[in-house]
Amino acid sequence: MFFEMLEKVKRLQPVPETLRMLFLRSGNLCAFPNCSHLMMTADGTFVGQICHIEGALEGGERFNPHMTNEQRRHESNLLLMCHAHHKITDDVNQFPTAAMRQIKQNHERRFSDPSYIMLQSIQDWTSSSAPSGVKNLARISQSLKWSLSSEELRENIEELNSYIETFHRIPLETRHFLGQIAYRMQYASKTFGLPREGAYEFMPVKDVESVFNLSSSQVNQIFSQMRHYRLGAVEEISCEGINPPYGAFLFDLPSGWPLWIDLAEFCANENIDIREISNEMKFEILDI
Repeated sequence: MFFEMLEKVKRLQPVPETLRMLFLRSGNLCAFPNCSHLMMTADGTFVGQICHIEGALEGGERFNPHMTNEQRRHESNLLLMCHAHHKITDDVNQFPTAAMRQIKQNHERRFSDPSYIMLQSIQDWTSSSAPSGVKNLARISQSLKWSLSSEELRENIEELNSYIETFHRIPLETRHFLGQIAYRMQYASKTFGLPREGAYEFMPVKDVESVFNLSSSQVNQIFSQMRHYRLGAVEEISCEGINPPYGAFLFDLPSGWPLWIDLAEFCANENIDIREISNEMKFEILDI
């Protein structure tokens, strides 16, 4: 204890074993909720950043004077993020220590939980039992400030439960991409202050390629699968300034309900990772 009090604060580089564990538990993705930026490119170039939960140096974000230098460089105090979210989380008022630890825990659980890893290792696990349906949609109704009659709400519940019965048979990678596209549409709308009506109509294909680091052929292949499952498609658009003139669209439910846009906004409002719905199919979180 006396030694710790006298120890001079200095930044220590993480040891190789710590870096290895960080990368394995990251799933090669930025830890920030819903971010799909890779930490390492296909050619092996590390493009992520090592983020300290409690700062490495005095004056750093969330610096804890009671930690030792070794504790500061320990795996439990580190997580991998893209450059943008590393900067965003420097806001200690919005992202205090507890919030950062929760971000790390939620992200790494997906890649360290044995049951989750086993499910991901199976190429097609869509034959597993269907997830539970929704009962009242009360939580999403409150979050999005719906003004629906009891009859309209009942119709939404019935339509969504019917959708869930087929949705769980869609491959995991397609469901994951669907959730990420919906989140990006919602995020772009909030970022640029666009009105809700019409703001989510499409995402330029060039933006899809850039955000998800995909080639045009990969985007076409993914959206071919999306169209097959009646989730979305790439269509030619007429919009000044967008070249090539193609946009990625998400399909509404038969009633006209823009389900995934609503789910993305709900997750943003409630600070929920959209993968809990798209990947893990926890539709029950829409209820109270």
